[in-house]
Amino acid sequence: MIDKIYLVENAIFDIVLVAVILLSLRLIRRENRSMAAVFFAFGGVSWLLSGIYWMAYTFIGTGERMPFAANEFGEAAGFLLYGSALYSIAKKDRPFWREDFLLPLLIMAGYMALWIGWSGEWLEDILTGAVFGYYLCRCCRALREEKALSRAEQTGLGALTILIPALEGLIFFVPEKAAAVLDTVCYLMMSVILVCFLLLNIRELRRRGQAGRRMALAFSLFAWAGSCMYMSAGIWYNLFYFFAAVSTVLMLGAVQEEVRNP
Repeated sequence: MIDKIYLVENAIFDIVLVAVILLSLRLIRRENRSMAAVFFAFGGVSWLLSGIYWMAYTFIGTGERMPFAANEFGEAAGFLLYGSALYSIAKKDRPFWREDFLLPLLIMAGYMALWIGWSGEWLEDILTGAVFGYYLCRCCRALREEKALSRAEQTGLGALTILIPALEGLIFFVPEKAAAVLDTVCYLMMSVILVCFLLLNIRELRRRGQAGRRMALAFSLFAWAGSCMYMSAGIWYNLFYFFAAVSTVLMLGAVQEEVRNP
């Protein structure tokens, strides 16, 4: 049943991506070929190809796990392109703050250790973590540069994002029943952060806030949805996949606002 749910979600997400890509291309033609729109459009293409690959693999795949799958290259390209979209609106005269890369590095170090522990695929997990870490750095810089979060929001969300991989790491060392409890707690914490980012995006929409701030929040929602997908399985994966689709629509609206009202 879960596989069927995923196939339906994948198909819906692909349809959303097609619409997003077409609207992005229209935006590029009408608004002086903005680099933010260009990078965003090609990032959407990368994710669309990843989704199409998974649809095909589900129906004709042999079930054998390859060291690298085509969809993983697509996702990596998507993260790099989305990060470049954020870079295109960054204030180039400002250097990186320590917090812009310190928190993403801590998070990704924990994630990579967990991925390797779960799959044993060292090279793949390290390369994926490096690309995703770059995207997280761009999101953190955008959030700070655009002042998208209050000090309390930064502290609370930052603490939770560090606590989750720490608790997941304990699962390797505790009895099975305790591990199941910890796993559920981590899923709930991941969901809380997703809901918080969604509410922050809605708040910014209602305020009619600055385009850069909307981009920072929407792209960060997608980043967290992606990290949750990589940390989950089963029905939880499907839930987080839904958030990724929602965040893509919010990203499109933010890019449109940035291009039209920079």
